[in-house]
Amino acid sequence: MKTKVSLIRCNSHNSQDVYDAVKACVDLLGGISSIVRSDARVLVKPNLLAAKPPESGIDTHPEVVRAVISLVKEAGGHVQVGDSKCILCLCCHEFCPENAIFIKESIFHRIIRT
Repeated sequence: MKTKVSLIRCNSHNSQDVYDAVKACVDLLGGISSIVRSDARVLVKPNLLAAKPPESGIDTHPEVVRAVISLVKEAGGHVQVGDSKCILCLCCHEFCPENAIFIKESIFHRIIRT
């Protein structure tokens, strides 16, 4: 089986622009309903690597996560968002593990508020 990939350029982090770009990518793959069934439980796993501003490009941008959450909900899916907790990882070496977790959880909570 070949892996399908779609790519759409998005020139801003405006919520609607990002949503439209993410939806266009998913539509090229057959639409969200071909991926998510109604009532499905879906884990959205952004990459949360460092406590940096979204524009740094280090973490998955919150607007991309928000767009994916919206699409899953539109398909009738139940969304949970998560990433592994950071314990002594290289990206957070300047923080103690508790602070790294706290920072990432703060980013995580900001992302999932829709």
